[in-house]
Amino acid sequence: MRLGLGFWQLTGEKGLPKGKMVKRLISKTSTFRLPPADTSWTTVRGDKIQGIDHRRTPENDQQDIYQSAFLHAPVSLWIEDFSEVKHHIDQIKRKSGNDLRAYLHRHPEEVITLAQKVKVIEVNEATLHLYRVKTKDELFQGLSQVFNKESYDVFREELIALTEGKTVFSSEAVNETLDGVEIRMLMYVTVPPGFEQTLSRVLVSIIDLTEMKMAEADLRESEEKYRKVFESAIDAIFIADPETGILLGANPMAEQLIGIPSEEIIGMHCLELHPLEERELYRRLFQRHVGQEGFFSEDILVRHKNGKQIPVSVSSHMVNVGNRRYIVGFFRKTAAYKTMPIDPPAESVTGSPALVIGERLTQRECKVLRHIAAGDTNKQIAEMLNISPKTVGTHRTRLMKKLNCHNAAQLIKYAAASHILE
Repeated sequence: MRLGLGFWQLTGEKGLPKGKMVKRLISKTSTFRLPPADTSWTTVRGDKIQGIDHRRTPENDQQDIYQSAFLHAPVSLWIEDFSEVKHHIDQIKRKSGNDLRAYLHRHPEEVITLAQKVKVIEVNEATLHLYRVKTKDELFQGLSQVFNKESYDVFREELIALTEGKTVFSSEAVNETLDGVEIRMLMYVTVPPGFEQTLSRVLVSIIDLTEMKMAEADLRESEEKYRKVFESAIDAIFIADPETGILLGANPMAEQLIGIPSEEIIGMHCLELHPLEERELYRRLFQRHVGQEGFFSEDILVRHKNGKQIPVSVSSHMVNVGNRRYIVGFFRKTAAYKTMPIDPPAESVTGSPALVIGERLTQRECKVLRHIAAGDTNKQIAEMLNISPKTVGTHRTRLMKKLNCHNAAQLIKYAAASHILE
């Protein structure tokens, strides 16, 4: 049996003594009459209705099922009487015209007065749990028990909707428990058939959104925190798709590094950050960063919009967000940037870079140069060549001297031009 909004009404039991009525939760396909507004209600204890003595019938059993379903429904359910509210609003309209919205905005105290005129007829067990009360009598004292300032704003819109003849109203709203704990909720209001004119029966269903709203607030706070870290970082940060190499984000320092605004950086390929003539070198370097978590590259070149080449060190990390992976690169200008000439170093007197490498470098120096061009650190080179990091440093110094280079970025440029990586 499916139960929910619009599926339940209250009905009287035929043949009962005057003043004794029975509450019933019914299916959508059933047709019942709700009791008049001035009818008294029996007291419910558990799944039984006190004060009724009559022979059991199948209809009685079904009634008990609906009664139990109402009491133990997993969402908060309220039955309210708006008849005094309707009468008061009719008086307001006779005095001030039909623009109820304008009147209530001018007289916000009237919203409080109208809320006090709502009678709470019945609530279920989930309502007691949600509002942290032990007995229903605590809630029967009126809506002011659970309303705060935001509650009255939503209540005003509910009143306007009902007086405009609408029989359904829904909104996110805020209530409070009797001990002051805020409840964020989704509220549905329904006027059952036959009560449109008097509003003497209004059915309210409440879904608790408090935990979800708290999680959303925590997420927004976390996003704001990391956004500020991202934007205020001293390093240039680029975010890329590891599969395509397309840039998806860049911080202000990244804009400054290459002289291009972030909205133009987004959509570029990561290889466009580097000298175009060395695309193959940087393509392989990007693949190494993708394939090796926490990879670090020393003194590689990025290209400024004005054509100037800037040596940077790059560290990268893979980040998982939902079902997607991203590579985040941190670019920092190296010390060589301050002394690096704008033009590339003059070639050796022996001719082209290829001839210089072929004639003047030892086999070991060629291997070290290949690893430098691939972005390996001294420690990584030492491990791969089975030599000490100090020896690698010595080879690096000799390479710079032999090739008339001032930093690793220029060594990489020579290596690419000589095709030593092929």
